[in-house]
Parts: sequence; C-alpha cells; structure tokens
Amino acid sequence: MGVAAVFTALGACSKTNNVDQSTALAVGEQCGRPDDPGCGPGAVCALGFCRHGCTTDAECAQGAICIGDMPPFGCSLPAEIACSSSQPCEAEALSCGIDGVCRLPCEQDADCSRNEHHCIAGSCVGEGERGFETWAGCETGSVQCSESSFQECNVTAPGWVEAKNCGADICTVPEGRCLELVTEPAGDILGLTVVDGALYWINSEGDIVSSATVPGSPNDIAIDLPPDGYDADRRVKGPLVGVVGMEGDNVFAQMSRVDGTLIFDVDAGPNATPNREPRGAMPTTAGLFWIESREGSETSYGQPVLVHLGVDAMGSVTPTELGPVASIEVNPIHSYCAIDDTLYFIADGVLYRTAGTAIEGPLDAPVGLDLACSDNQVFLLSANGISKIDSDGTATQVVEYTFTAGLAGKGSAAMVLVGDEVLATTQTALVAANVVTGEVRDIIGFDVKVGQGAFAADEEYLYMLVTADGGPGAGPARIMRTTWND
Repeated sequence: MGVAAVFTALGACSKTNNVDQSTALAVGEQCGRPDDPGCGPGAVCALGFCRHGCTTDAECAQGAICIGDMPPFGCSLPAEIACSSSQPCEAEALSCGIDGVCRLPCEQDADCSRNEHHCIAGSCVGEGERGFETWAGCETGSVQCSESSFQECNVTAPGWVEAKNCGADICTVPEGRCLELVTEPAGDILGLTVVDGALYWINSEGDIVSSATVPGSPNDIAIDLPPDGYDADRRVKGPLVGVVGMEGDNVFAQMSRVDGTLIFDVDAGPNATPNREPRGAMPTTAGLFWIESREGSETSYGQPVLVHLGVDAMGSVTPTELGPVASIEVNPIHSYCAIDDTLYFIADGVLYRTAGTAIEGPLDAPVGLDLACSDNQVFLLSANGISKIDSDGTATQVVEYTFTAGLAGKGSAAMVLVGDEVLATTQTALVAANVVTGEVRDIIGFDVKVGQGAFAADEEYLYMLVTADGGPGAGPARIMRTTWND
C-alpha cells in the first residue's frame, strides 16, 4: 500500500477535520519550498515533504499533529506517527518524542513555532492534542512513589510511568530505592547502631536490643540494663554502651560492649552535693564520660560539669572532674566522639575537646550540629557543610552544602561516617557527602520520614527507623534498610 493510500485509509476512520482526505494529493512526496506547486491543492510543503495544510492539531487525522518550523504548517505523515530508535524520523528537522511520535525538538517554549505548543521533555506538544493533559499533568523529570511503585514524569513516556516496583517493600524517592523491612521493634528506640553485622538500639524500657541486619529478622534483648527503679541515663554509640545514674544515694557508672561484655561497673561516689544529677552517658574507647549538675539548689540545677572514668577503672574509684561546661542546660552535650583519649563534643553548638584532665575550647569551628570520628579524623556537621577538625583545633571545610539545624537535637544523630562518606540528614533528604571530593548526592527523600537519631550504616546498607505513616512516633516502628553505596 503506498503512502497516499495509507494516509487515505487513516483519514477514513479519523476525527472530523477541514481537509478532504479523499483528494488525491502528492502527500508524502519530497518538496523544495513552502509554495511548491507539486504538492497539489490543499497541501503545503513543510519540513521538506508535501503535507495536508493545517493551522491546528484538530485539522489533522487522528494520531497526526500539525507541525512545521514556520508557516505554512502541515499534518504529520503516517510514517511520522510511529518512530523509535530503530525507526528514526525521515524529516531532518524532526526527532522522535518520548511518545514515539515525530515532533519538532526544543529546549524551551520559544523554540516551538506554534503558540499553542509547549516544550515538554524536549519536544513541542500542542494544547489541542489528545493526551496533552497527561503531558502537562506533572513536572518533567520529577519522581514519586505510589505505595511500592516508583514513577517518573515524562521520561520514557508522557505523564507518570512506573520505572520500578518494590513489590512488598516500600518505595522511596529520589532514586527509586526499595526499603526492605528488617525487623519491627516494640515501641520507641534510641541510638540505632550497626556492629559486626548486627543492629543494636535502646528500647523504651532502657534495654539494649539486637537483631540481624537481614530482612525478616527477629529482635531480642541483648543486655538487660539496670532494672526499673534506677534513675539511669543510657546511651549506645557504636560497639559501646554507657550507663550513669543514681542507686539510692550513690552515683553509679557502667560501661559494656553491645555483646554484653562488661568493661566496668563501679560505685562513682555518694550523692553529697545538692541536686547532683548524672546525665548524658558518653561511652568511648577512652572510658565513660558524663555530665553532672553541681552546686545547685532544691529548685534549680547548677553548673554542668564534665566527668570522666577511665577504661581501666576497677572497684570503687573516684571519677575525674574535667571542668564546667558553659551552658544553662542540665545536659548540654548532644553530640560527641573520641579519638584515642581525646573526647570531642558539641555543647550548645560550640565545639570543645578534652586535654588531659581539662577541657579545651571553644575551638575555632562553625556552630556544630553533629560530630563523627574515624581513623584519627574528626568531622563536624554545620548548617553550611562539613568540616574536618585539624590537630590544632581549627576547622577546614571539606564539603559545602546547606544542612539544617532543626534536625540535630538532643539525643539525635544527624550524621554517620562510613569510610570517606558522611551520611547526613537535611530537611528534605538523607544525603551522602564525600569528605575527599566534596560531592553530595541524595540517597532517599523524606517521603519516608527517618526517625531522628535512628539511622546507621555499613559499607553497603543504610538502616533507618521509619513508621507506618512515614512520620516518627505516629505508627508501628519498623527498622528498614536500603542500599546506598552504589
């Protein structure tokens, strides 16, 4: 069947238009100029081929559109209604659109020669086309998750199209990563950490709970910390667990590994000072640090003091007071990490470190949101990026990026260091920042809310506490994982 015959057959079942499709014209023949007389009556020469003349898409047969780079415009030919990478458009001025139709290529609306056309996904699309609302119904290149379906707009076809399905798992943007359910802890959790292929956290009862890192793992108590009735503050950081508190009138301090191996359990002295209250347990390789309020009254707490108990502590020993911490809060230290015997900590946004039996600081660093230590390196997260803390206490910025202070609060972990990558939270995403190259990339967006202080990572997976409705504390808690280092 010839081109003219194909077009005639197409016109016979098409929508009503103003061109007499039964007229025998030289449609489809190559032509040289817009007024080429060889195209016959009712036809025009557009983009090098004779076409039925048109001024709107409605004047063309169903499936055809009104195209051209200048007046006069003509309807697309039957061969141009279907194109692909293996069947390119014959007219040099046209390219194959994401809908498999030959279209005028563009970068902006101004590149489209007809006013009712818009540049969408690199092609000119007319308002009068059937399906235009699908093209215009979402922002080109945007992504979304609908339950387990990861969808992209105007990428492989007009409108929202599924690019990946997570099946029984949760879909998350921006990369369409699937969140696998690892385990379902009971109640709120704090301080999620991953050590030697297992997850650990503190549950709402104050016990250390553990599970494997593979999907569908059960969880159970790993360490039964001091029983109910003790006034104790607990924290897990990496492989270490610290507990400080009151037992009757005595202060006690415990430190262990997450596998239950006890490092020390000592009586840290009688409560002889009014309103003495140990808080903010900070277990480190250098021992256990904590904050006590001293010289208070019956109605208010006094000056916070940093206290240290060494890892070689045995029996009844006297902890070392390292000095006061300038703050009006009872427990001002929200983030800390240690390199050898030196503790780095942020108090009310200000960076300090210990030096022997004293506190050194404030150090010359930006207002800090969180800290991470590894391989004798200390990194500080601030509102505008990540800085490396040099040995002289000064900060050198290694990543420029806008983070947010609102996500680093008491007991929350806003960053995790894995090799050269810092995983950190922002208001809209959880990102990976390379401290060597300075590159930052999104890992997941917060269409799935990550519980503050409840994410950890190893070389392959990111582990997060999420809730049923995507908001922390608003539904059954679930620990889920997704790949991040790919």
